[in-house]
Amino acid sequence: ANDRHHYKPKKVDPNLTFADLERGQIREGKVVEMNESKAYLDMGGGITGILDISRAAWAFSFKPEEVVQIGETIVVKIAGYKKDQNAVTVTFEQPPYVQGSLLAMDPHTGEILAMVGGYDFRESPFNRSYQSKRQPGSAFKIFLYTAAMDNGFTPADVVLDTPFVLEGPGIYWRPHNYSRSCSGPMTIRTAIEQSINIVAAKTIDRVGVETVVEYAHRMGVKSELVPVYSLALGSSDVTLMDMVTGFATIANYGVKSEPYAIRYIIDRDGNKIEEFGPVQEEVL
Repeated sequence: ANDRHHYKPKKVDPNLTFADLERGQIREGKVVEMNESKAYLDMGGGITGILDISRAAWAFSFKPEEVVQIGETIVVKIAGYKKDQNAVTVTFEQPPYVQGSLLAMDPHTGEILAMVGGYDFRESPFNRSYQSKRQPGSAFKIFLYTAAMDNGFTPADVVLDTPFVLEGPGIYWRPHNYSRSCSGPMTIRTAIEQSINIVAAKTIDRVGVETVVEYAHRMGVKSELVPVYSLALGSSDVTLMDMVTGFATIANYGVKSEPYAIRYIIDRDGNKIEEFGPVQEEVL
């Protein structure tokens, strides 16, 4: 899942004080001095930013002037304080134009192990891991083929990867493969391996759109799905949490685990006032 957001780092402020700074803050600084390992930045208000440019050595060999030059204004992130030197340590920063999200879940319990909702919560509290809806594309084929395997198909079934048009009242759909070519007869196993769109389209035509919608919901997709043939290619918007829950159901041998992020809540005396655990259902 991704999203575009334009971050505006704080400018060099002649009235800057330590009270205005915090770790993780993104600011501009003007390079005023440098040596073989460090660059010194004017952050404003007489506060110096110390940038350890030698940290980039793991990535490539460089000369200091190939990284930054005196007089340049660069974007950095506040990493620490050196008040005795009236300075802060900083690191290179590049506010993103496109953001993404990450969700890691234990498929056997539903415990959320890691969640990244975006670049910086302070700049954008929108959590893309469960609030953002995007087209999943071919990743959605897992629900199509699960429904197919559960309704009489086998990985060894042969489907023709040939040009195909679906026509009906209000329907004209001519799917094509990413390669814009066709390969003729192939097994469903191969079609899954190579993510062949035409075979997926022919499969949903035989399995039925409503059946695929039912299986997707059963496996953990909570977003509303548009019941159209292109659903086979992931045309309906879903959340990242929808997709992770669905894939986790496969990893857990057909048992769906509801995602949860909090194990228990305690009061100030250390007493558990609420506890959470796996909520599971055999769905396949």
